[in-house]
Amino acid sequence: MLDEEDEHVSKLFPDSTKRKRNTMPRPGGSNDPSKGRTLYWQTQWGIMLRHPKLKEVGSPQRRQFMRRFRTPYPLYLSLLKWTKGWHEMNSSDSSGRPRCPTDLKLLGYLRICGRAACFDDIHELSGISITTMQKFFHTFSEQGREKLFPIHVKMPSTTEEVAVIETAYASLGLPGAVGSMDVVHIPLGACPAGLSNLMTGKEGYPSIGYNVICDHLGRALALMPGVYGSINDKTIVKFDEAVEDVKTKSIFTDYTYEIRSEQGGKVYEKGVHIIVDGGYLKWEVLQCGLKTSSEPGYSEWRKRMESVRKDIECYFGRLKQRFKVLKNPILFHQKCNIDDMMFTLVAIQNMILDWKVETNEYQSWEVQANWQTINPSALPESNWSELQQALILAESEDREEEEATTDHILWCVPQIRKRKKKKDGNDEFHGIGTDFSSVGRRGISDEAMAALGWIDWGEPNADEKERFTRKQGLLVSHYTWFCNAHPQ
Repeated sequence: MLDEEDEHVSKLFPDSTKRKRNTMPRPGGSNDPSKGRTLYWQTQWGIMLRHPKLKEVGSPQRRQFMRRFRTPYPLYLSLLKWTKGWHEMNSSDSSGRPRCPTDLKLLGYLRICGRAACFDDIHELSGISITTMQKFFHTFSEQGREKLFPIHVKMPSTTEEVAVIETAYASLGLPGAVGSMDVVHIPLGACPAGLSNLMTGKEGYPSIGYNVICDHLGRALALMPGVYGSINDKTIVKFDEAVEDVKTKSIFTDYTYEIRSEQGGKVYEKGVHIIVDGGYLKWEVLQCGLKTSSEPGYSEWRKRMESVRKDIECYFGRLKQRFKVLKNPILFHQKCNIDDMMFTLVAIQNMILDWKVETNEYQSWEVQANWQTINPSALPESNWSELQQALILAESEDREEEEATTDHILWCVPQIRKRKKKKDGNDEFHGIGTDFSSVGRRGISDEAMAALGWIDWGEPNADEKERFTRKQGLLVSHYTWFCNAHPQ
């Protein structure tokens, strides 16, 4: 038997028992670095990037670049420099051939997200193979979530940053607001059959929900990892760390702003809130307009709240319009890949907004926030007069600036379509005295709280429903005074 095997091997390898190296041409290209390799810079995208007028501001080539890749060319160069820093470790691949240009790979990522193109389209336009583009796409999304997102998407970290956001809402008659929040659903085209019942919610198709907070300028402040589409907003908000920050961190709970009564009297309220719709829990930090109240002036305040809350809806519209991949059913099978892409696209959206503000293509809010450098919690009761004087001085400066300018922003109040809900068998309606102050940390062990950094945040006060109603009454009273003082 052994002799037969040796004879068989000798026939296959007559010169030696060791198999020789394969030097024949391969289906994917030649072993010779100078042959069989795609000339990437001779492709359609390679020729476009080398066009001399692409570097000219306002040229047709730049406008064409913006239409094709949904990103300004200067911002593309910044992203390219950042990408080369972690992606180009070697100048050649494992076969010794020159690597695919990172310039074209980044264009492929932007085209896939901007126009919901498939990977084969990238191969047709740039010569990059499908497998290479797939690997780069997920790697770029992972790096964007890990490195870009924490830099460009974050909640306010100083009292002055909170003041800049809050002042924009105060000018609309809604003081104390630091953003709008809602859940956006991204459709899934490759949902596993075993998860279809969990992924299918009110939309009627499988989806992943992302809880997002944005300010009045349209900049995303926080993004929560995706959840099953069947989970409602009341459950999602319990696990949002950004909302937990607003509830417990001193930078938000000690923030002081001015509230007027209907007669014009001034009081100073502590603690900011986020504008939401009626699907969230009735927390003090989550203010929404109720359709069951008949108090004087409440209807007008609710209309303004619902109108300003459209900030987050408009943000979703701009995000999906810029990145069409979020509008079409996503065909990725792994949720982590979808989360990484979502986090990266939100970061790029903020980068584009910052670039437009810096180039004066988008007019941002200019506010006087120097008076908020005073920390009210660090002042004794006897020094509150100092804070009041600073507030009065800032108010007079803002009034002088308003009188000096002739440009006024007119806000339209859209009509809200009323839709009745079936209350029979719905578990989401709670009693009047229900306390939600500890919700969001229920069932979390001390070790997990310490790992998340929650151990020293402290617990919110009790009677959450009463505080929700009390603050809403102050906001309604202030808006009544605001309408009388600023008639349109």
